[in-house]
Amino acid sequence: MTPNNQFLYVANAFADTISAFSIDQTTGALTQISGSPFTRLDEPSSVATSPDGNFRYVADMGSSQVSVFSIAANGSPTQIVGSPFDGEGNPSAVAMTDGGDFLYTSNFHDSDLSGFSVDITSAALTALSAPFPAGAGPSGIVFTPLSSFMYVTNGNAGSVSGYSVN
Repeated sequence: MTPNNQFLYVANAFADTISAFSIDQTTGALTQISGSPFTRLDEPSSVATSPDGNFRYVADMGSSQVSVFSIAANGSPTQIVGSPFDGEGNPSAVAMTDGGDFLYTSNFHDSDLSGFSVDITSAALTALSAPFPAGAGPSGIVFTPLSSFMYVTNGNAGSVSGYSVN
């Protein structure tokens, strides 16, 4: 969902699409945006939104990449120059720090996490030096307020990995 609660995006993994909806601010009713669902993805599994609401980051589990989209005023996505960006190990989730300067993916098959620095102006991603170890089958990612800590559920291990973020 966008920070202003205007749009909702859904990853449709087995349809290789993302769906986009506008949200009625009075009733909460969803209306599909013209052109949705949008294609060009390979098993999208998770969507994250930049803090300013201008960009969407989509984990492409089938291609081990992260696709980045700018968002028009009507909510429709357009892939940015350079996207998709190479990731690792079939990312099953994607999450962004509160400041929007770092993005992480949980890599289900490699049992680790990938980190990216984010160019806040262009939304381009640059991979951090090495993957970070996690438990078996990491899936969900959540940050505490101010992104001081990150927690990752490890679906195949029945555990949670915790990380300090600096």
